[in-house]
Amino acid sequence: MFRERDGVFLSADHVLPRITPNIGLYSPQDRPDPLEDFFQSLTKISSLPAKCILPGHGEAFTDLATRITEIMEHHQRRLTQIIDLIAKQPQSATQLTKHLFGPRLKNHEALRLAVAEILAHLEYLRLRQQLMQQQTQAGILYYVVSTTLP
Repeated sequence: MFRERDGVFLSADHVLPRITPNIGLYSPQDRPDPLEDFFQSLTKISSLPAKCILPGHGEAFTDLATRITEIMEHHQRRLTQIIDLIAKQPQSATQLTKHLFGPRLKNHEALRLAVAEILAHLEYLRLRQQLMQQQTQAGILYYVVSTTLP
């Protein structure tokens, strides 16, 4: 919520000062591309003349446009990391999650949130034809880098 009269923007968990919100794929039927939805929503608010941003976690901050740029750059780096890892070897979402989050996965809830976040990134890349899914006979989905045929 943005209050024009004094430039206060209540960002809740949408824009946080030090961490990025969890953008996860939980139901592809309801929301097939949550990372793209998030990018679009950040773009919509990036030009707000906010003077004071009140996040759901952490201290208030003042430079909304810069923080949005930082968040989008973080996700672009994560997308590149994922492509680089999959280019070396096809991987499942769980394998990628363990590789990228490692010791931060201290319990099942942390693993669940991290897998959902990685799935959002994987689907973002798949929908842009940068990755493909391959399913094993056991039903496990692996992601591979898309190749174009000559």
